[in-house]
Amino acid sequence: LLVMEITLRYTKGWNQRPIPYTFILYEVDDLIFDATILMVALTILDQPFKAEVSSVEDIYKIRVTPPRHSLEFDWKENFLDIPVFRQPESSSGNPIRYHTYLGYLQRLGILSGFMQILTCYMIWRGSREAVEAIRTQGQLQQVMSHRNAGIYQAYINQKVQCDTVAAFIGRPSKKALIRAATHMSRYVDPRAPTEAGQQELEQARADYGILQLIELRVRIFFCQKEGVPGCQSALLTGSLAPLRQSHHNCVALIL
Repeated sequence: LLVMEITLRYTKGWNQRPIPYTFILYEVDDLIFDATILMVALTILDQPFKAEVSSVEDIYKIRVTPPRHSLEFDWKENFLDIPVFRQPESSSGNPIRYHTYLGYLQRLGILSGFMQILTCYMIWRGSREAVEAIRTQGQLQQVMSHRNAGIYQAYINQKVQCDTVAAFIGRPSKKALIRAATHMSRYVDPRAPTEAGQQELEQARADYGILQLIELRVRIFFCQKEGVPGCQSALLTGSLAPLRQSHHNCVALIL
C-alpha cells in the first residue's frame, strides 16, 4: 500500500504558536480524491527521489521485505526547498499563489456543473462536517486548527443537517436524504454551459457597467504599482482622470 504523510507547518497562528499537524493519506478508488497518486505523478516528473525511481510503475514494483514493515522514499537534498505545486511559469522555485489556485478551483466547479462558485471555504467547511460525524471534539479541533469548539460557528452550514422531522415524530432518521438535500452537490448539472457564446461576449464587451468595472480594476492596478498615496480616496474622487487614456488602451487589450 502506498501511504503519504503530509505535515502542515504554516497553519493558523504558526508565527505565534507553531503546532504542525501530520495527516496520513492513502490511495482511494476515486482518482479525483486520490491525493497520494496525484502527488506521486507530479513529483516523478522532477525525479526528486534518492532511489532509482523514474516512473509510477517503478514505485509499485518495490516490495517491502521482512523484518521491515515499510520503506520511505527520501528526497534529494536539492529538492527539499522546491515546492511541488508551482506557478505555471518557467521558474521552478515560485510556489503557486492562492489566487492562482482559487482560479483553478473555481474553474473546476464550473466544469463540474456546480451552480455556486466553488471556493476553498466550501472545501474547508465540508471537511469539517465530514470529520465531525466520526471523530471526537478534540480531534475535530486539531483538524480545523481551532482553539475551541465555538470557532466553528463561523463555518457551520446554515442548513440544519439533522432529520428534525424524524426526531419529532419518532421515526428512523433518513440520513442519506438529509445529506443529499443539504449539500451543494444537489445543484450540480454537468450539462450547464461552461463557455459564453459569441452573442453573449459581444454584449459583455458593450456593457457599460462591465467596462466601468474593468477600468476600475486597471486603475487600481496602476495605482498600486506606482505606489500612489491615498489610492483609495483618489479612486473615489476620480482624481486619476489623467491616466484615463492609457487605461482605455489597457481595457481594449483585455477585451
